Amino acid sequence: MKPEVSVIMPVYNMESYLEEAVDSILGQSFENFELIVVDDASTDRSWDVLCTYFDSRLVCLRNIENIGNYPSRNKGMRVAKGKYICVMDADDIAFPDRIEKQFEYMERHPGVLACGSQFICIGMDNTYPKPLKNCDIQLQLLKDNRFLHPSLFIRTTVLKELGGYDERYRYSSDYDLACRLALKGEIVNMPDVLMQYRIHKTQISSVYRLEQKKYAREIRQKYQLEMIRRFKSLENDMPESEDMRHPVIGEIIFYCHCGKLLNSRFWTKIAEQLAYKVLGYVKSLSIEQQQFVMNEMKSGLSYLQRNGFILDILKLFNEQNIEIKHNAEIAFWKSEIQSYLAWYDGNLPILYNTPCPSPEQKIVGNNLLQSAILTWTELHQKPKYLKDLDVAGNSFLGKRVLDVGCGPIPSATCFEQAEIYGVDPLISNYEKAGFPLCFYPNVHFMASGGEEIPIEDNFFDVILSVNAIDHVDNLEKVAKELQRVAKPDCRFLMHVHYHEATIPEPIEINDSVFLSLFGWVKGLKVKKRSRFSFTSIAKEGEEFVLWSNI
Repeated sequence: MKPEVSVIMPVYNMESYLEEAVDSILGQSFENFELIVVDDASTDRSWDVLCTYFDSRLVCLRNIENIGNYPSRNKGMRVAKGKYICVMDADDIAFPDRIEKQFEYMERHPGVLACGSQFICIGMDNTYPKPLKNCDIQLQLLKDNRFLHPSLFIRTTVLKELGGYDERYRYSSDYDLACRLALKGEIVNMPDVLMQYRIHKTQISSVYRLEQKKYAREIRQKYQLEMIRRFKSLENDMPESEDMRHPVIGEIIFYCHCGKLLNSRFWTKIAEQLAYKVLGYVKSLSIEQQQFVMNEMKSGLSYLQRNGFILDILKLFNEQNIEIKHNAEIAFWKSEIQSYLAWYDGNLPILYNTPCPSPEQKIVGNNLLQSAILTWTELHQKPKYLKDLDVAGNSFLGKRVLDVGCGPIPSATCFEQAEIYGVDPLISNYEKAGFPLCFYPNVHFMASGGEEIPIEDNFFDVILSVNAIDHVDNLEKVAKELQRVAKPDCRFLMHVHYHEATIPEPIEINDSVFLSLFGWVKGLKVKKRSRFSFTSIAKEGEEFVLWSNI
């Protein structure tokens, strides 16, 4: 008689648990099944254990070489004779009525493609409830796998139509299969506890956790994109893979589209709640971790803003991004102080390709910190700024010079007898970080962003910036404000680093972007471009560009 159910169980080095798993299937209350066991070239006694069984329902296949878990499942699928395929692992235990209950459910519900069940962990009393309804499973697959894979019971025709397991996802193909099933039709989890799941150190989820996470990330992104495509309004553009780098952003984008398409505040509220949850999580991280997460979310947040979704929370994300950026800059300058002191004392022979000072070169100030910073300014910063800006130190005698994003060591200090102004929103923070601004008494420091400069119109003769314009919070506003405070014949010099956006340097600049913002500068042109800038070398694909009208 042809079996109604084909149980497929791959085995690799499971001699410790195999007998329990096989016995739990052979002892089922439902009898019309075949158990296909695929030994994946085990190196322990797994095959010997299988050879002790004499049961006509047991079909044993043996791979000559190890091909992997999911290829072995596909091999079992190809020889399966049953109407249904029952998934089983060699380290788990099925309750005696598992097959009977799942078979009867699928027979009563011909529209269901596959069903899973609830489970308990071996050695533990608690259960881990899985969602029951198809709609809940579809939504939760946006986050991760919502099935206990070895509890799946699938129509054979459906599994074969899907091509079985996608073997590219070596350690996460079960998640991919669940997503493809969800996209194809109705899938459910039964409320019954039908499986005992074993957790141990040699299972795939333990041994290959990093690879599994990598594959799961790709699968999740693919599923999210397909779900968004199905619910997207025609007026909105489709997100790209880059927009979905952070998994929760993919969920948020999906719920935003659902809210818009269905005109339902319910879905939009879910998106907002997720966004607030992520924002709270980001705030709990270290500066380095915050930068990593916000970089992952950057493109997705831009997509949401571009398509007009949840703008209130986007404002909060932007504020958080600015806070992270500022914290990263302050942390950088704090570490710089220690480097300057070590360099000045000779404990750091070279700093940014500048050798430590000889006794004759050292400037002696009121204390060690002042001595170190002033010596560093003289031997490194001044020649660097003059080289980057391609001008002489006496170029702006008697001129009013604005240094945009001046930092704690303004680039304008390299100019003799000039009236120097430095604008930076973190001025007070630099002092708290250990940079006494009194070291530069000839500089008028303004604790303000370039977006709002507390100076009258047509004030400055010279506006300059060295590798700082990409740090600002809003470059468009900065450009308009600089136009306001610049004299009509203002001299303009900006040394700009073209690079991909990061948290401390969030602005991506290229020639067209720069000209669109600063086209009001008379005679502005690219004076030089290079991957080299004094002691710095830009990464591949990046460059330093000097914009000037001198």
